[in-house]
Amino acid sequence: MKVDLNYGKGKIAVTVDDKRVAGVLRQKPGEIIAHPDRALLAALDHPIGCGPLRGLCGKGKRACVVVSDITRPVPHPVVLPVLLHYLEAHQVKRSDISILIATGMHRPCEGPELVELLGEKVATKYRIVNHNPSEEKSLKQLGVTSRGTKIRVNRLYLDADIKILTGLIEPHFMAGYSGGRKAICPGISGIESLQYSHGVECLGSPQAVSGVLAGNPFHEEALEVAKAAGADFLVNFVIGEDRGIMGIFAGDLVKAHERGCAFVDEHFQVPLEEPADIVLTSNAGYPLDINFYQTVKGLVAALPALKKEGILKSLASALPSLKKDSTIIIVSRCSEGVGSERFVGLLKELKGMKKPADFLAAHKNNFVPDQWEVQELIKVLDKAKFQIYSEGLSSEDAELCAGEKIDSIEKALEAAFKRHGRRSKVVIIPEGPYLMPVQK
Repeated sequence: MKVDLNYGKGKIAVTVDDKRVAGVLRQKPGEIIAHPDRALLAALDHPIGCGPLRGLCGKGKRACVVVSDITRPVPHPVVLPVLLHYLEAHQVKRSDISILIATGMHRPCEGPELVELLGEKVATKYRIVNHNPSEEKSLKQLGVTSRGTKIRVNRLYLDADIKILTGLIEPHFMAGYSGGRKAICPGISGIESLQYSHGVECLGSPQAVSGVLAGNPFHEEALEVAKAAGADFLVNFVIGEDRGIMGIFAGDLVKAHERGCAFVDEHFQVPLEEPADIVLTSNAGYPLDINFYQTVKGLVAALPALKKEGILKSLASALPSLKKDSTIIIVSRCSEGVGSERFVGLLKELKGMKKPADFLAAHKNNFVPDQWEVQELIKVLDKAKFQIYSEGLSSEDAELCAGEKIDSIEKALEAAFKRHGRRSKVVIIPEGPYLMPVQK
């Protein structure tokens, strides 16, 4: 069997013995919207849970449109011109429209990358602002959440008369689903707003996982921040394997988002007939596989496809020789390497500790940016060893990330089959974190 895995801006073909494959997980078929411009206009005039967007427009109104950064494959060049023209057609001056990039804790988007992100017309004709979570003058405090988190949100957004959030709805390894409230928290919030939702206690919850909103403390905290900031109109998209638009969900912050999440469940929750000792996956290709920091998402997303803990592993503490960790083999281009200097420093800290639990204990009451990604990586290391095929990482980089770099996917698979035994099989997930494996 030959399978193409998303990798960078292309694909990698891998050949696997059919008898060794427990399943190839792909999204359920769905129609790509043939005319997304028309569909978007219809969604703006017939939204979910609120009145048409035109009802918010008028002379002298200032609009702020929040967009995702370069790490999300939102089809901005297709949809933004339609949305912005709609605003102008309903008497909102172009000079009164600001586009705010929801960087969260990521780097700003500038230069040629900005044109790639938004399209040349939008990038050159409109006011573009990168959110900076550490810039005091650009933030306004709105009180605290019920969990005691200080709420600080971008002032440009808060001062706008028309607050519009855009983004993708897809499975998210901590928040349940992306989109909706995440455009505000963490998208345009201050670092304080992340201290609970991205902290050790919150991410330690069994509900803070992909595909779960009910009882998910990350979702609840982010939604509380978003409601405090307010959102007049949501425009979220769901995309397919070829990045074409499958669904448009516009309207009320909560109702439109929940409708979109249900759509994602329908198409991206995939039943798994047979879990495996080995998962071969990707990080969905560019832009999500831009670095290892983002690649943690693909590793975490692979965990539900692995065999659940069995008698051998449960006895491992008494008989270490019986322990057989599962194996994840992931392909991720990592054109920008490991990630930020902060993240690299935290990986070094983890490596220097006797056991991963020590890292969690050290940061339970000592919150620092990017610690959440290390905590998610620890979840992977607790259940599996991972190997990575990447042109952007050196062997030393992979070792720092607690993994192993491989030069041949086929050879790594062959070795994994030998390690796990003659009956071992592999589950293949070409789209990586965009799929939600569900064991029957």
